[in-house]
Amino acid sequence: MVQAMPASQITLPELQERFGLVRSDDEQFFCEWQRDLPELTPTEEQAVAEVKAEYRHLSQYSMLEPMVKMVVLSPLLKLATFFQPPFYLAAEKEVAVTSEDEGIVIRGRIDLLAFSPPFWVTVIESKQVAYSVETAIPQALAYMLGSPNGDR
Repeated sequence: MVQAMPASQITLPELQERFGLVRSDDEQFFCEWQRDLPELTPTEEQAVAEVKAEYRHLSQYSMLEPMVKMVVLSPLLKLATFFQPPFYLAAEKEVAVTSEDEGIVIRGRIDLLAFSPPFWVTVIESKQVAYSVETAIPQALAYMLGSPNGDR
């Protein structure tokens, strides 16, 4: 019998056990994201500083996910040109990941997916400010396992 599990309830140890995920502390892991990066322009540095200042100011009180998306995510996505070709965005994209040998299906919705068909570029799972960023990691990893291009 297949058992369904919400992605929001999956833990990192469960993902490691069921899907063989392994933490890497290798500095060369995803090295393509670290080399040949363009320097930020003074205008871009100022924009990032403004996002940081606005976040710090507003996070003094509880900020739910929609506020985090508006204050932090939207300006950074615009700055990174994810609103322009070749990228597209999808919100609340449904994902299901199946563990064949254990009969478990992990289901959930990605808060925001940036993609350049057919490749998933970025999976974003936002949480309200009161949560540690680490609470979103297992959920985001589960969604990444559901990528149609799992070999990339």
